[in-house]
Amino acid sequence: MSSVTLTGLDATLDARLRQRLGEHYRGFRGPEYIQALGGTLVARPNPTPSGIEAFTVHHSAGSHLDTGRDLWAFHRRIGWNTCGYHFVVEYDGEVSMSIPPVKYISYGAGPAWNDSTVHICLPGHYHPHQELRNGVWRNVSFQPSSEALRSTYVLLCTLDDVVAYRRWPGHRELKATACPGDNLMPHVVEMRRMGAQNPRPIAYI
Repeated sequence: MSSVTLTGLDATLDARLRQRLGEHYRGFRGPEYIQALGGTLVARPNPTPSGIEAFTVHHSAGSHLDTGRDLWAFHRRIGWNTCGYHFVVEYDGEVSMSIPPVKYISYGAGPAWNDSTVHICLPGHYHPHQELRNGVWRNVSFQPSSEALRSTYVLLCTLDDVVAYRRWPGHRELKATACPGDNLMPHVVEMRRMGAQNPRPIAYI
């Protein structure tokens, strides 16, 4: 499986992201992660645009310094087949494809809507919470970076262009969870508003 290659719409999406994001797109990293960390890609029941209903945005509720490889390693440690996300948008705006989103589902387990969803993650904890610092629990609240937000918007627009128009929900709009956090969710709503305009704005500011 480490020799998996991109075909069809996944290859088109990869090329379009490379064109639109330039040096901020790190490409398809799944084979590298599988070779180093293990895992098995699981095919979508319907690997066509009609089999995808939503492009869902998450936060990791972890460190904003995490990479796609870090998230793949974490999900393998807790017993998942692969990373739980097709795309990872890092804090500096770098985007990587962990799993080809049209052909494969993410991690191959969980509720049925995973079969028809593309998952996008911004590493970091974007919901108000407490952290232990110097022996004291303190209230903290982190904001996503402007670079990550811009890249996320480009990614969502490109998925729309290549796969076809789909919903852009935050994770909390699909199930009872704080994800993607109170500090990221308003940006998801604004991106969705902008993405629905005609003509669509070319950048998220």
